[in-house]
Amino acid sequence: MSQEENLKEYSAADGSCSFTYREEEQGITVIQCTSCGEKAVIPGRIEEKPVIRIGEYAFSEQKALREAWLPFSVTRIDRHAFYNCRRLASVSLSAEAVEIWDGAFKNCEQLHTVVFLAVCGGNVCMKNILYDLEQDIVCEILVFGEADGAMRQEEPKERIRLLFPKNTYEYISNYAARIFHEVAYGSGYYYRQCAYEKRMDYARYDGLFDYASREERPELVPWLAFYRLRYPHELGEKARRIYVDWMRKHIGEFVRLLIEADDYEDTRYLAECDWVEETDFQNMIEAAGKTGNAEYISLFLAQKKKRFGIGKKTFEL
Repeated sequence: MSQEENLKEYSAADGSCSFTYREEEQGITVIQCTSCGEKAVIPGRIEEKPVIRIGEYAFSEQKALREAWLPFSVTRIDRHAFYNCRRLASVSLSAEAVEIWDGAFKNCEQLHTVVFLAVCGGNVCMKNILYDLEQDIVCEILVFGEADGAMRQEEPKERIRLLFPKNTYEYISNYAARIFHEVAYGSGYYYRQCAYEKRMDYARYDGLFDYASREERPELVPWLAFYRLRYPHELGEKARRIYVDWMRKHIGEFVRLLIEADDYEDTRYLAECDWVEETDFQNMIEAAGKTGNAEYISLFLAQKKKRFGIGKKTFEL
C-alpha cells in the first residue's frame, strides 16, 4: 500500500479544521490541512494513537489561520509546516518538541506570541522558533510539573513570560576582499542568544536590560522589565532591583501605555506591587489623569488609600 493510500481524514467537531493524517508505529503524523478557519486545534489523540508530528508544509499558506494549538504529544514539527501563514498571531506547543526544523514558521510575519507547555521551566526549546522569526516575540512558558497536567491543560503551577525584541540586522559587504559582515542593531540578536537547545539562560537575559533600555524602542522597554517582575522565574535579587528602579523612574510612561492598550489586568497587578511607593502612585494618578480615564484613576486612588491611607493636604500661605 502506498503512503497516499494510507492517508485518513480528520475533521474537528466544530468544523474549524480538517486535515489528512497517516498512522505510523509511534503515532499520528499530520500530513496536509484541507480546510482551516481562524483557529486550528490539533487533538492529542486520534483513534487512540497520540499525534506526534506535524509534517512538511502541513499548514502552509493558510490565509485565515490566526491561532494554532498543538498538543503536548507533538514532538516534531517539520520544515515549512506553517510556511507563509501570514496572519498567524499565536502558537501553543509542547516544550518537549525537540525537533523544530528550519523554516517551520518562516514568513509568519504576524506571529508575536508563542506558548510552550512545559513539565519544568528549564526544559524549553524555543531557539529554532526565535531564529526563524525576526519580529518582536513574547514567549510564555506554562509549567505544569507533570506531563499529564500539560496534556489535560490544567491550571499551570507557574507562568514565565519573556519578551524578545525584533532581530534587526543588515549585511555589510567588502567587495574588494569578498567578505560580508552581519551587523546587528538593537538587542534582539543578543536576547535570542540566551535561548539554548533545551534551556533558557535567565541570568544572561536579565544582564542585557541595561543595554536594551538604551537601544530599544521606548514603548517596548517597560515590558522587558514588567514581565520579569511579574513572572520572576530564576530572577536574582540584583536583577530585580535594576528592573524595579527602572520601572519606578518610568512608571508614568508605562501607565500611559497600559491605558492606551486598555490592559486593566496588568494595570491592576502593577498597582498591587509591593515595590510601588506613595510617590509612584502620585505619578500613576497624574498619568491616568492626562488620559481622562476615570476607571484607571479610581483604581490607583483606591490602591493608594489602601496602602498608605489618606494623605494630608498641605497649603502654602
